Amino acid sequence: MAAIQHQFPSTVRLPASPTIDTNELRIALGQPSAALVSLWRKDRNFPVALRDGNACFCVTAQVESWLHNQGIEVERLP
Repeated sequence: MAAIQHQFPSTVRLPASPTIDTNELRIALGQPSAALVSLWRKDRNFPVALRDGNACFCVTAQVESWLHNQGIEVERLP
């Protein structure tokens, strides 16, 4: 089975806040499918999503670190 390729934005912009909503994160990452993000978690140690009631979010610093490890430039927004 061929690897699924995804084109990240040239710079991923993440909020300065400690967490990011998973829907906002997918937009920041160039809208990869939920299935692709799940594969990243399984195969590439992408940060796990956390839940608080109906809300799903990730720790922004963990996502930033993962992106840097993938060679992707990150900008933190104020």
